[in-house]
Amino acid sequence: MQRIFVIIIMIIAITLYSVDIKASPSPELKGGETEIKGILKTVSPSIVKVIFESNKRNFSSGIAVDRNYVLSSIFITQFPFDEIYIQTTDGRSFPAELVGKDPESRLILLSIKEKALTPFVRSNKLETGDWAGLVGA
Repeated sequence: MQRIFVIIIMIIAITLYSVDIKASPSPELKGGETEIKGILKTVSPSIVKVIFESNKRNFSSGIAVDRNYVLSSIFITQFPFDEIYIQTTDGRSFPAELVGKDPESRLILLSIKEKALTPFVRSNKLETGDWAGLVGA
């Protein structure tokens, strides 16, 4: 299950969302920091933890795709849950609701009332062969 989730997130990151950072073909050290560290600092605010609560907590990662929408893996919805929360990398937590799910792509869409998330930015600069990475909560 975890492997499927990683693959889904990677596909999303590669095909739909990215940041406007052009990495060189191989990350090089620059003043003690790598380009990868810079990319991680840029995209980390878009990665959220998804918490499904009932008698116990189940966790997943998600990607903020808008100021109040998150894409995550459908596998987490197979467990019974009463409440859903989105937790940001800076520790803020928001009640969320399941907007929809797509069994074919194995994705769910969650929303929060507040427009408090930092979404990935659509990039018109992506080209075939560009570096892509995966970041999870």
